Amino acid sequence: MRFSELPSDLGLTVIRDAPFANLGFLFDDLPDKLVFVAAPRFLTAAGKAKGVCSILTTPELASRFHDYSGLAIADDAQLAFFRIQEFLVEKTEFYLRPLPSEIHRSARVHPAAVIAAGNVSIGAESVIEANVVIERGVTIGSAVRIRAGSIIGAEGFQTAHFGQEIRQMSHGGGVIIQDGADVFANAVIARGVFRQSTLIGEGSRVGNGAFVSHNVQVGKRCFIGHNATINGNTVLGDEVWIGPNATISNMLEIGDRAWVALGSTVIESLSAGVHVTGMTALPHRRLLRRLVSIRSGHA
Repeated sequence: MRFSELPSDLGLTVIRDAPFANLGFLFDDLPDKLVFVAAPRFLTAAGKAKGVCSILTTPELASRFHDYSGLAIADDAQLAFFRIQEFLVEKTEFYLRPLPSEIHRSARVHPAAVIAAGNVSIGAESVIEANVVIERGVTIGSAVRIRAGSIIGAEGFQTAHFGQEIRQMSHGGGVIIQDGADVFANAVIARGVFRQSTLIGEGSRVGNGAFVSHNVQVGKRCFIGHNATINGNTVLGDEVWIGPNATISNMLEIGDRAWVALGSTVIESLSAGVHVTGMTALPHRRLLRRLVSIRSGHA
């Protein structure tokens, strides 16, 4: 896609036309991407961002971007970026070339399940229970079970204010659920925002009512407890335990075999094997010592 191929009603003025293969935020690890820079405070981050080939920015900042092959301006660069993404997702094949959905003959799909007609793959011996919804761009491996009422491939929460308007960014990515995973009733797994896939690793479990947001990467044999929330772009290593009702903030790294107690809130990355508890989550033994101190009157 080139700037010149975008509709004129998106409000862009093209300074240097050039092709781009991806859209992305500054932190996204995507090659040949178009990003937006809407304010001076993002200039340093833009200079460090990887894979950027084209910039969408404001007229006031345009002179700061001599070294990029593509450059376009808009009075509200962020809004224009949202509108470009919406156009590419909803009106083009930029993200997905339509292909018929494929369901292995040995898979069992309940008659009340809703499977998108295109761009879904369901592997051998997998089971899709009643009232499951599977959106386009979802790949399900072998011996996976998706239990009743779950939604696979929903949009995550990626919104921004534009004056009085709140606009949701269209999601163009997918979901990959690897062999042997089990997604329990009423869980929601969001698809990637750009050309990325949310991943549920081999043998992992996602509990009843849990939410796994866009671009989250869940390793092998992880346990995500009932009603837990894993926010966007967070990476879980292998054999991680996330307790029921725990909340993991966005863009974190949770090391292999880390253990997060039920109801905890995690706002920092965790090393491999660490055990945390509490609101906000603290190393487990430190919290226990704190509780003992409180109870003994030494706090």
